Amino acid sequence: MVKVDLTEWKFKKYVKSSNSKKMYDAIYTSREDPNKTKKISFGDPKMENYQDKTGLNAYPNLSHGDKVRRRNFRNRFSGLKAQQNWKRYHTALYHSWSKLW
Repeated sequence: MVKVDLTEWKFKKYVKSSNSKKMYDAIYTSREDPNKTKKISFGDPKMENYQDKTGLNAYPNLSHGDKVRRRNFRNRFSGLKAQQNWKRYHTALYHSWSKLW
């Protein structure tokens, strides 16, 4: 699992993923060396999601807007969210939770 420590890395932007098994990449740059980057791939292009808040909307046909399905997703993953320090680390689950669900 890729984690980004926000004391060392700064979020830059979202881009459509070059990985065919993921929807988007979150790009981070190093606070010490802006030429160093990390990417966190998230989202499955074969699965629907609640809505796309990345600003790219590369998969408009996959947004279903069903509040019951959103609640079910968030209930399934709420235990994982509580186990992580979300103020310090950003993960694929963080980006899926906040930008797709």
